[in-house]
Amino acid sequence: MHCYNCGEKQFQKGNFCTSCGSSLAVENKPEEKSVKIEQKKEPSHFKEKGKKCFEWLKKKIMALVGICSPYVVKHKKKITIGIVVALALFVAFSYCRDYLRAKNIEKGEKQYMELVAQYENDTNGGKTPEETLALYIKALEAKNIEEAAKYFMIDDQQYMLEQIQVLAKDDEIYQDWLNKTKTAKKVKEEGNLARFEYITSIDGVETVVSFILNKSSNGIWKLEN
Repeated sequence: MHCYNCGEKQFQKGNFCTSCGSSLAVENKPEEKSVKIEQKKEPSHFKEKGKKCFEWLKKKIMALVGICSPYVVKHKKKITIGIVVALALFVAFSYCRDYLRAKNIEKGEKQYMELVAQYENDTNGGKTPEETLALYIKALEAKNIEEAAKYFMIDDQQYMLEQIQVLAKDDEIYQDWLNKTKTAKKVKEEGNLARFEYITSIDGVETVVSFILNKSSNGIWKLEN
């Protein structure tokens, strides 16, 4: 037990505390104070305010319905026609959207098939990557730029035609580029791809320039951009 006065624990039985000397009788035990916790009530004005807002909104909606009701009754036919027209426009819009989407898909498929047919009928190139590169260099030597561009993939032909035309405006640059192209050696061939490379110097730094060739579905090798 503990002393009711000083709280010291008592290890021996006795009538008085060994620490402060106070009586250990039960009647000297201090009264326990009870703590009453009052629950805080939520202010009622929040509920009242919410109720008033609801009632106000309800009145406004009923007033709006009351104002519109005579107009709806009077112009019922016009409103019905308006709804029908709106639905018709919605259906027409949906149909047109689906139609245009289908046409775009059809157009894309047609362009793809035309491109496939062009590759199938394209004979500008050789049966080996070496043969295509040789034909390309021969066309460059003759300054037949239009023919040289035809040895590229069909998608790249117009772009490469414009690039070679720019180079051809300066004979010295064109000839230097052509001579370096002639030194290109095949470094890899795997499946439908082959790569040729030559080394050049740009601002004193050695740079590797690559030619990639791709074998088309008809067996013709084409240069890639």
